[in-house]
Amino acid sequence: MPETQKPSDAIVFTTPGRRRRGKNVDRRRGQRGQVFQKGWCRGKKWDPEASAYLRYLVDVPGQEERKLQCVTLGKFRTLTLAEQAAREYMQANGVNDRHAQEQSVISLAFRQQADRFLSAAIDSARRGGPVAQATYDFWRGAIDTWLNPLLGDLQLTDIGNAQARKLVDAMRAAKRSDKTIVEYLSIMKAIVASAVDGEGEQLFPRHWNHDFMRLPIVDKTKQRRPKVTDKEVARIIAETKPKYGLMYALMAGCSLRMGEVTAIRVEPYSDGHSTISPDCRTICVRKSVRHGVEQDPKTMNAVRDIDVAPELAKAVKRFIAGQDFKKSTYLFQTPRGEPLSQRNVLRDSLHPILKKMGREKCGFHIFRRFRASWLRRNRVPWDLEKMWMGHAHKDLTDQYAEQLRVGRARP
Repeated sequence: MPETQKPSDAIVFTTPGRRRRGKNVDRRRGQRGQVFQKGWCRGKKWDPEASAYLRYLVDVPGQEERKLQCVTLGKFRTLTLAEQAAREYMQANGVNDRHAQEQSVISLAFRQQADRFLSAAIDSARRGGPVAQATYDFWRGAIDTWLNPLLGDLQLTDIGNAQARKLVDAMRAAKRSDKTIVEYLSIMKAIVASAVDGEGEQLFPRHWNHDFMRLPIVDKTKQRRPKVTDKEVARIIAETKPKYGLMYALMAGCSLRMGEVTAIRVEPYSDGHSTISPDCRTICVRKSVRHGVEQDPKTMNAVRDIDVAPELAKAVKRFIAGQDFKKSTYLFQTPRGEPLSQRNVLRDSLHPILKKMGREKCGFHIFRRFRASWLRRNRVPWDLEKMWMGHAHKDLTDQYAEQLRVGRARP
């Protein structure tokens, strides 16, 4: 008969693979182990003259995965007697002892689980596929700069509302924005929740108290979203080099992200690359460039076909006619034929122009916000907005188009 645990364990194993739950549920299944002989399998006649062995799993302190252990039981006349001896051995050695099981995971440090969390994020077997490189880099940065320095050496069992409150207070003292604090805390909670047992149940379930930890409430109306007016866009385009000016015009006129516009290739249509049609009237977004490397867009909504205005299409066609594409087919490329670097374009072009205009430094998203407000001002249907902007939800486009409500550009 299968082994029955003590009432305090609150789990009784009735048949292999099934269990009955009590008030307190153990986080790991008990185990009966596997009795075997060398060269023997079930259905084959038991050899009373051969030694019997027991195979079972052992908890390793500080590790979630268990280690396979094998011991010699001796010689037994029947399989039933060998299984009885195996149960006695496991009970005597506390193999299914609940306290020992808990101790094996209590010593798991936050830093260790953070590494596992990141590894699982880029695992090809992950449900939904690996996360985008930009998301991974953001998580990695949050862990390296804040979470590991403050929480890395603590045990996961000690990470709760009190430690979360210390993290929030530390980030407030460093004058981090409310949005950053909320995002980093979400990563911390996700790391704690990612520690699961063999059945996928959380090892350290928590009831997070946002009031206790003084977690700020993000006021989206107070978030910094720099915007530009029609005249400012025209001035930026006029005061920069023709190559950069055309690139800004495509971002402002086609709602392209910087990574998307630098990934455009002048070649026949392909699902593996972002291309522009021969008449330059359609841009097929299939890739995005990050750190000089092409990658899939962050979401499937970013995969889209964008219509180009006739005048802008003519400008692109003239630009292509004057370019040499011997080194690569990128529409906007360096002298070596590589995609343009976002950092270099900001440093050499956009930021100096904004400074000359008396504006604070800001990124390329000012052009997408301008485009969103322009689409709303011209009453473009939401279906077209979604296709051109590449947003999954209408509320995100609403945030981009906030310039309409404000009525003017704000730094």
